[in-house]
Amino acid sequence: MRTWIGLLGLALALLGLAVVADGWRPDNRIQSWTRRGEGAEVLARLEEAYGGDEFVLLRVEHGGDAGAIGWADEVGLQARAVPAVARVVNPLRLPGSTDAEPVSTSAGAGSTDAGAGSTAAGAQAARARLDAALARPLVKELGLASGAHVDVVLALHAHASPEERAALARFVEERRAEGRAAGHELLAAGHPLLAAALDEEAARVDRDFAPLLVVLAVVALALLQRSVPLALVACLPAALASVGTRAALVAIGWPSNLVLVAVGPLVFVIVLAAGLHYVAAFRRWVDAGATCEQAASAGLRDVGRAAALAALTTSVGFGVFVVSDVEAVRRLGLAAAGGIAVGTPVAYACLRALLPGVRLAPRRDVHTHPLAQLARRAEGRRGVVAVLAVLVTAAAVHGVRGLRVETNALDYFPTDHPLRDAFARLEASGAGLSAFEVLVEGVDATAQSRGELGARLDALDPARPVFGPELVRRDLEHVAGFGAGLALPSVLRDTGRAARAGEPGARWTVFLPTTDAATTRAIAAEARAAAREVAPDARVRLGGSLLGALDMQAALLATLGTSLALTALVSGLLFLFVTRSARTWLAAAFVNAFPVAVVALLDRVTIARLDASTVMVAAVVLGLAVDNTLHLVAAFEHGGRRAAFAKVAEPAFLGGAALALGFAGLAFSGFAPTAHFGLLVAAGVAAAVVADFVLLPALLRR
Repeated sequence: MRTWIGLLGLALALLGLAVVADGWRPDNRIQSWTRRGEGAEVLARLEEAYGGDEFVLLRVEHGGDAGAIGWADEVGLQARAVPAVARVVNPLRLPGSTDAEPVSTSAGAGSTDAGAGSTAAGAQAARARLDAALARPLVKELGLASGAHVDVVLALHAHASPEERAALARFVEERRAEGRAAGHELLAAGHPLLAAALDEEAARVDRDFAPLLVVLAVVALALLQRSVPLALVACLPAALASVGTRAALVAIGWPSNLVLVAVGPLVFVIVLAAGLHYVAAFRRWVDAGATCEQAASAGLRDVGRAAALAALTTSVGFGVFVVSDVEAVRRLGLAAAGGIAVGTPVAYACLRALLPGVRLAPRRDVHTHPLAQLARRAEGRRGVVAVLAVLVTAAAVHGVRGLRVETNALDYFPTDHPLRDAFARLEASGAGLSAFEVLVEGVDATAQSRGELGARLDALDPARPVFGPELVRRDLEHVAGFGAGLALPSVLRDTGRAARAGEPGARWTVFLPTTDAATTRAIAAEARAAAREVAPDARVRLGGSLLGALDMQAALLATLGTSLALTALVSGLLFLFVTRSARTWLAAAFVNAFPVAVVALLDRVTIARLDASTVMVAAVVLGLAVDNTLHLVAAFEHGGRRAAFAKVAEPAFLGGAALALGFAGLAFSGFAPTAHFGLLVAAGVAAAVVADFVLLPALLRR
């Protein structure tokens, strides 16, 4: 009864924290990822002086149909009311064109059917507006309209919130459904829509897969331990630490994202692994004839010191992420370190209170665990095991140079996803849906509108149209003639081609197809060289959301290397407390690094790749490896090798099986980052267990 009352109390506390953590809002905007460096500075300058750089392209394929042209015009007008939208570039309503009510045709959504006469008049007006637009230099250069399509470009507010971006995504989906009903086709693409889709996936992972991980772990432990109460006692404190960490992040206002959403499963994994060592020690004392109260007390003495060192090592290991330039990674490190540092002692306190009430009959047929038997066999094949481990590690180190962390966000989505399909179709027709910004600071944009930088940038390959001051001037002269000079400064500011705040400056947007990082960086380097040659006395800076994303991905790789190195250093120092020889210390260090090497190798030979959402896999795997290795080494130093592997085999197997099963469940996600994260963690967990019970005994053999 005592255990069930305690479990009920834990469940109520868990429910209360879940209410607080519910609605943890995701935010995958690039502004929320970067913290410092040129990319962050240019993004801040774009927001402050030019109005931001993000856009969504809506294309209506009209094929000469007046109804479709009129509907495209209406979509542009409706978009003005969307909170996230700062400006609407509608080729049918550019400055200088007629600003009348939308063309009304019976085929257009929301139009009135006033008879054949009005329909004919509407068709004629729609075609006239399109013909006028096709004569504008801005429309021709940027490809905003043709005899087959009309493009409406939505420029976003620099500080549009994730909720406003989600509302924009809903607006686009509603217009797409409206168009289908009226027989029109709407293609919509743009990186803000990708960010909104990533926000939705991050929320789904937190809402669906995090609880699934806990449920699968409980089921696996109940089957393996043959005790539902014991499985609940082991898992609920870890779940409490996980949900409590997320509730704390909600309370301090940190949003979720593709990296930070992993903090809940990560804290659960490591706290559960630590708790299982206590549960296994408790069960061994029960099997030896102790009462449950005595077993709970003795088990805590057996594993308490090693558990404290493991929690400290893992917390400090995650804490070193604070040095990262990627804000999301920095926050993950702080959140995970705090969750583990607080959650582990809380979990042990809960276990100490609940375990005495668990009624377990001593196991009479206890045999040596198969993993302990495997460890003894590995001792006899030391040479073979060592050679294989060195080969795997060498292959992984060699492959680290090509880790695929520069995947573009489109690769996250299935090939049949509507958003990915829209990107592919639009870019196949010549549209450039990615872009970077060239800022030339300290110059007058009006003077630059008669320069040659626009033409130089337009000649870059494979750059698509370039939107700069020169194009604005030519378009304004087409409309206003000799009066263009008077209006040019204000139009340049309105279109974001001239700085509105701070020092004077001019801006060029270079559109290009969504491609790999190397190609994008090569084009950016050529653009920087051209700008410096044209304006040698000005300050030239490149940036924008696209280059910011690439900088973030590069920083993630740097974070991976730096954090693992610092974590290895901290682990090595703390291992000195439990090891008595340099040989044991070196063996433990190599065993900890081995599962990380396996994960890196899997990236090279499988589709489960390391990218912005899965680069934290190494940290998860390392956290579990450190926990088991510390318990093994501590038991080995105090009780001998055979006793150590016999004691730690059961919790290591239980934790590895439960966690591998739980994370493998993520493989059923249709979203690539989630599936890859689950597969890589499951494989890394298995590799960590193998390293502890095959590699470590081989290295420790006298």
